Amino acid sequence: MSARKGNCWDFARHVLPESDILVLGELHLESCSKCDYECMKDMVCPKNDDIGKIYEKWMESDTVVLFSPVYDGRPPSLYYIFEERTPSLWKRKCSGFASFGNRNAAIVIVGNENVERAEKILSRSLENLGLKIITSIRIHPNDYPVGGGIKGGLIANREIVTKLDAFKNSILQSR
Repeated sequence: MSARKGNCWDFARHVLPESDILVLGELHLESCSKCDYECMKDMVCPKNDDIGKIYEKWMESDTVVLFSPVYDGRPPSLYYIFEERTPSLWKRKCSGFASFGNRNAAIVIVGNENVERAEKILSRSLENLGLKIITSIRIHPNDYPVGGGIKGGLIANREIVTKLDAFKNSILQSR
């Protein structure tokens, strides 16, 4: 979810095939604004952006995996744009939020401050969409002096790789 390719990108590539990864910072996403609630009236959202790419990947997957940095105790604003746009997706493509659910979710949170708070925000948001959180891990870069820091390079740390491997195994076992 980071706007740049740092630790979350490295971790995602370790856990998932690169073809399964979407980097929100590489997509053109517009926030909701100045509409007439078309998404709530069974009409097409007036926004013309890349939100549909997220929807397509989401619907192909049996497990949604989020890799999120923590900015001031919260997920990045790109996540909030996605979250507020979910009604436009389900009204446009399917019959409701239930189509997002019936999937598992797994979360990797990377940050030093209020990581637990960010994890709760993401977990609650995904659960509200009907997903079941099967596993999550928190990575505090300051706890790992070897292998980089908050802006990247943590994948070089063996302890983190071990955590990511266990995370990946939890996802595979849930299928």
